[in-house]
Order: sequence, then structure tokens, then C-alpha cells
Amino acid sequence: MTPCAGSQTRAQPRRPLTWSWTAGRVGCPVPPQQDSPQAPGRDVPDGFVTNPVRAILLMAAATLAFGAMGAFMKGLRETGMSTPMVVFWRFAPGLPVAYWVLRRAQRSLRPQRPLVILARCLFGVGAATGSFFAVRVLSLVQHSTLHLLQPVFVAMLAPFALGERLPRSAAAALVLAVVGAIGVLEPQAADFAAHSTAIGAAIVAALCSAGAHLSVRKATRTEPPERLVFYFGAAASLWGLLWTATGVDASAPATADTMRVATMIAGMAVLGLAGQYLMTYAYAHGQAPIVAMVAYAAIPFGFALDALVWGRAASWSAVFGAASMVAAGVLLFRGQRGRVVRPARAALRPRTPRQDAK
Repeated sequence: MTPCAGSQTRAQPRRPLTWSWTAGRVGCPVPPQQDSPQAPGRDVPDGFVTNPVRAILLMAAATLAFGAMGAFMKGLRETGMSTPMVVFWRFAPGLPVAYWVLRRAQRSLRPQRPLVILARCLFGVGAATGSFFAVRVLSLVQHSTLHLLQPVFVAMLAPFALGERLPRSAAAALVLAVVGAIGVLEPQAADFAAHSTAIGAAIVAALCSAGAHLSVRKATRTEPPERLVFYFGAAASLWGLLWTATGVDASAPATADTMRVATMIAGMAVLGLAGQYLMTYAYAHGQAPIVAMVAYAAIPFGFALDALVWGRAASWSAVFGAASMVAAGVLLFRGQRGRVVRPARAALRPRTPRQDAK
């Protein structure tokens, strides 16, 4: 049996065995860590290394979770539930779970970089608000396609936010993404003008989502993902609660089928929390543009849900637009393929006594 990393030959006090799926080890005791201003990131477990394949798989799972969550979210909005109430019920039920996971991982609530976490929360709340407002009138494919402007925004902003090189294909990808968005939205449709507010909100949400994803990538260099998920959930829940309390937009579902509403709330909360963890761990393992590109898997998933749940067949214009969006994602991926990814967490591994003595 291979000994756990950092184990000593002399007898050690027994600690409970834990499963650390991010580190890929079973049965290795995870000692409690201490936050220290002199040692930023020391409470991040050893085992977070740059792994593009793992990052892509995690983001693919997150995309499926968010896609299914979007179906529940759209269903709640169609019952008449207001945007702030959907925001609250999306995040509040998962807060106790997020806190339990945080404590189970032996992390403290004290952040190493509070301003980065604040930026992640503000961008995330803005993205959630715009997205939840728009999903009521847009189809899932339209909603997903506009949201998928986000990877292009990530690629364009990553050089400024993270110091990552701008791929040469970014400009062409941006053009393809805009063409794809126009194709999916079908400007010639009779209801296009009536949906202009929702379209604008979805585009702003995509821009805020890009800021949130970049903030996650930057924060995971010093913050454990469990802490990021907890703080974002708390901020979004508080925002939804305060907005609802103002009475500006506090409409409740018009249906009397409380069991159906409760089921949709539970599905939205569980899938949203799962997607949040998967996405945060994905950004801890991979470079921002590559991870964001995986989100294009939401397009075929959106087509399927629109057809199966809402009976909305895809038009040729929407198919062309979706293909253009996928082509934009492929361009971004090819621009990043083969490049050396800067290890975001190499400096965060705990130093051994021998290294400290040097």
C-alpha cells in the first residue's frame, strides 16, 4: 500500500480517515489546516494540481447540472414566481449543505483574499439576477446561447484579469459567437421586439458570468472551493431575500399545486448546488478559457429539453446559430491547445520541514 503523502515513519496519533476526491486519494488522513496571513493558501489541500482533462470532465458535469437546473428555473418563472424569489430559493436551501461541506473539509470562514471573494459574489449575483429574469420568456436554447457568450468574454478578459495570453483566435471566435446569437434569436420573428428586454438582461448576465468565472479562477489560487461556494450562496440568498422584502417584485406562484412548486424548487436547488461545486473545482484544475469552452455542451441539451418539455422544435436559423456558437468554442479551444498551462496551485502546496530549512 502506498503511504500517504507527507506521512512519517514514527507513530502518529490516529486521525479519522477521510475521502478527498479532489486529491484522488482514499484513506489518507487529512490534518486540520490553519489559516495564516504569513502562509496564504495553506488551508488548500495538497492535490490541487493543473489537470486539463479533469477540469474538462468536471465542467461538462457542471454544464449538465446547470442545464437541468435551468428547466426547473424556467418552470418556476412560468408559474409566476418573481425573479428575487427564484434567486432566494435557488441558493438558500443549499446554504446548510455548503456550510457542512466547508466544516467537513476543515476550512475556516476567514478568507485569504476577501476582495476577490467579494468580486466573485457581486458578479455572480448579477449573473443570476439577469439570467433568472430572462429565462421566463426566452426558450432554453436562446437562453443557453446568450449565456454562452460568456466563454468568449472570458477569453477576451482573461489577459487583463489573470495575465493569461489572449488566443489569436479570440477575435474570430467573437464574430462567430455574435453571428450564432443572432441566428438563435431569430430577429425576423414576430416576438423579437417584445423579448428585447429579456435579451438585454441575458447578455448582461453573460458578461457578469464571465467576471464571476474569472474571479473564481483567481480566487482558487488562494481559497478552497468550499469557501467560495458558501460565500456566493450566502450573498445570493441575502440579495434575493432583501429584494423580496422591498415588495418591488415579490409575486408568488399562481398555481395551487404546492407539491409541483416544491419539487421544482428542490430540483433547482440541488442541481444548482451540485453544478456550483463542479464548476468551482473545474476552475481550480484548468485554465479559464479551456474550462469555459466546455459550457457549449449546453446547446444540444437545451434543444432536447425545449423539444421534450415545451414541444418547441428547433428552426434552421437556430441550428445554424448553435453551430456558429460551437465553432466559436472550437476556435477558442484550438487557440489554447498545446500551450503550457500555468499551474495555479503549485505554490500552494504545504512546504516540508526540509524545504523550509533551505
